[in-house]
Amino acid sequence: THVDLIEKLLNYNTLERSETS
Repeated sequence: THVDLIEKLLNYNTLERSETS
């Protein structure tokens, strides 16, 4: 579903941001 994809992208973005910081 679209929501699943968006959530996955959001989670990925948050993870990457956390690691970058």
